[in-house]
Amino acid sequence: MGEISSLIPLKGESNVANWNRALRCELACADLLVYVTKDVTEPNKVTKPDEHKIWRTDRAKAMKIIQATLKDDKVTTTLSINGWDQNSTDPKYLYDLIRKTVGKVTNEARADILEEYTSLRRANFDSMASFLVRYDLLRKRVAECGLKIDEKVEVLNLYNMVKRQYIVDAKF
Repeated sequence: MGEISSLIPLKGESNVANWNRALRCELACADLLVYVTKDVTEPNKVTKPDEHKIWRTDRAKAMKIIQATLKDDKVTTTLSINGWDQNSTDPKYLYDLIRKTVGKVTNEARADILEEYTSLRRANFDSMASFLVRYDLLRKRVAECGLKIDEKVEVLNLYNMVKRQYIVDAKF
């Protein structure tokens, strides 16, 4: 049975959390996670040639795994604008740069998330369960963006999302 890869391409801030989780899983399975979580000291090439070779090879493997996820032109442009040294062989440098630059949530992204959250309608889903899964995900995304929605507004918004599908007379 072949190996199963958990890698997903990084598309930008919309999937950076899922990308990070999948990348860390892939690196952990290859016993390379330490190369993005810590500064691993380079062994002396003369006094410890075997350790140095392993260090160099493992870093190259970790870098290859990260770069395999960087197919989106928007992502690579964002990295370049933010000073990406494409000649660097340090996987921690690239990982940290991605997390610092791509992980930022822009005002435009906040607006998109909030717009989808407020325009969500139960009628657009096959079941209440699928609607609630999407609703819960968007609530979490809204919170992750640093937006706070008053509890009463949230209840009214949820009521408006389902009222055409489930006609009820409710008083708040």
